[in-house]
Amino acid sequence: MKDYAGIGEIVSVAANEIQIERARAGLASQAVELSSARVLLHGLPDALQKELSSALMVSGVRMLTCCGDDGADALHLPDIFDCIVAHVGHCGNVLEMVAALASLRDGLPKAKLVALVPESEFVAAMQVPGFADVVLTEAQATGAIIDGISVALGKKPPVKSVEPSQETRGLHLACVKTDAIGPIADRLIQTAPGSTVKKFRNLESLLRHAWATDENDTVLFVPVERAGGLGRIFDRLRRLRDRRPQIVVILLVEAPSRDDLDGTRLPICDASARLPTDLEHFGEVIDAALCNNLMWRARVANV
Repeated sequence: MKDYAGIGEIVSVAANEIQIERARAGLASQAVELSSARVLLHGLPDALQKELSSALMVSGVRMLTCCGDDGADALHLPDIFDCIVAHVGHCGNVLEMVAALASLRDGLPKAKLVALVPESEFVAAMQVPGFADVVLTEAQATGAIIDGISVALGKKPPVKSVEPSQETRGLHLACVKTDAIGPIADRLIQTAPGSTVKKFRNLESLLRHAWATDENDTVLFVPVERAGGLGRIFDRLRRLRDRRPQIVVILLVEAPSRDDLDGTRLPICDASARLPTDLEHFGEVIDAALCNNLMWRARVANV
């Protein structure tokens, strides 16, 4: 079974990096298993449907069905699917996407939902509660969609939980000086030999550092509200992720937002953390982000 999480590939490509040893110890032996899944591909463009169908058949899915982008099609299908991969790029805006996905949910209420949206609508879709179980851009590679299916079905290899003093050893943390995360970062590096924290005057200085640094294991904390909202920095994050995938990016969001530690926002970050937070939770967020960053590097390398 191919390891669609990308762990096997990245271990062989970059085995000299410190995160790889963590992956080898905690994740490398756990391939994403889809052989029992029953998957419906709904409304995908022909080329993507063909490519994804081939990949899913190789993975040995139990059943694979394809249908057009008419939401009514799904109402005539038996409610036996575990996961729907739905392309909603034909919809004019997010409201129309919500309506199309609602029709699918009504017809197939038991299935998990992976939504493929235009990149221009990704931010808006992520801000709609319950939009889908996993949201991806329609331009993402087949491997990323396979990852999304495994996340939706709960089959993604779990993030190994370890003490922050072990997992964060040798990391270089970077944040904005006035962020609430700064004092927690100071406490964390006291228990992690070899780690450092750099505090920058503003968000612009922080992002310039991300482009300029040559330090391995750099973890960037980006304050979303300080930036004026995710929409204001979405394009900049996408460029950074594509061109500097080795930078671990964690978004800081204000309550009542929730943490995102499962890799569903990989095009823009490795994880997001709800503020306020504490030392233990802070370490868990970094642990998840480090593991998710391995998958992101594998995706970028294979594009």
